[in-house]
Amino acid sequence: MVLFTHYTNKLEEFMLRKLLSSTSQKKLQLIEYLLNDSKTSFHELATKLSSSISAIKNYLIEIDSEFPFLEVQSDNFSLVSLQLRPFATLMDVYSHFWLILLHFNY
Repeated sequence: MVLFTHYTNKLEEFMLRKLLSSTSQKKLQLIEYLLNDSKTSFHELATKLSSSISAIKNYLIEIDSEFPFLEVQSDNFSLVSLQLRPFATLMDVYSHFWLILLHFNY
């Protein structure tokens, strides 16, 4: 049963990524990358996500306003990190993107 649940979660995650707009895909990639890493430079993020530094900064501003359960932290806008608030989980992030898709389809 655990293997089936793991497979189902991976399938849902794959479907989510395919259905999201390119901007939402970048935001999701950015969130996942920052949650798995400590402080990261804007240059490294831009390289990793094949985006410009200004696009990364804009994504972070949008993430900060769209996700009340995430905390964007930056050090003079040279290094950035992202933290889940104590009451939140990564599933909250995925749920947010699923809601965007559901809202878009109706």
